[in-house]
Amino acid sequence: MAVSLRPQQRDDLPVLAGGESPFDDFGPRSRPEQPRPARLDADGGLAVIAGDGQLAGDVSWHWTQWGPTAGSRCPMIGIWLRPGYRGRGIGTAAQAQVVELFFRHTTVNRVEAHTDVENVAEQRALQAAGFRREGVTRGAQWRDGEYHDGIQLLRIGNGEVAAQPDDDVHSIGRRLIAGDVVVAHARHRKRSTHRPPANLASGLRPVSRSRTHRPRHPVLRAGRQSAERFRPRTVRRFSRLLR
Repeated sequence: MAVSLRPQQRDDLPVLAGGESPFDDFGPRSRPEQPRPARLDADGGLAVIAGDGQLAGDVSWHWTQWGPTAGSRCPMIGIWLRPGYRGRGIGTAAQAQVVELFFRHTTVNRVEAHTDVENVAEQRALQAAGFRREGVTRGAQWRDGEYHDGIQLLRIGNGEVAAQPDDDVHSIGRRLIAGDVVVAHARHRKRSTHRPPANLASGLRPVSRSRTHRPRHPVLRAGRQSAERFRPRTVRRFSRLLR
């Protein structure tokens, strides 16, 4: 479906009230009194027009800062669509267009996006628009009475970041992120003498129980031996065993 973007108008405001999504439940909010500015170098937004000529929603952005210099700024985009226009590829097309506007008319190096870990539809739309999942933000968003994890995605201006085959959005919530896999495997090494399952991180080998519990210092290995019975020959013997 053909999608176009245009500056917001005052007549759009009753339609662009937001809500109607479990990921937009932030409590009561006033309707905007003024359209968002269309300037790309400040916080703003654009209206999304579907192929039928109707207002489908809006795409907006706010600027974040990664350093004290102007070159460290980048926009974070977001989108809201009316329920009847969701699941039709409009979100992908609109977000791809606004990213191209930033890369064409500003000097930004990266464009960011952030969504809930359970919002698989938006993650899929962003990846189809060329974004790549960058990381998980733990407990970053307070919504509907509890903190929620989020997924941060990005695109780089030179095109070096694109959707990767291993970025499977359907697996979110059903598997551990890479860092958790390594931690789980490290714990497995300490508790078991068996080879870890094949689905854990490769390259880590289990440590046998005898070596796991072997003290690193000969004094510890001496156990109940008294200091008087501890001779240099014993030190050499334990040193050979610990090599």
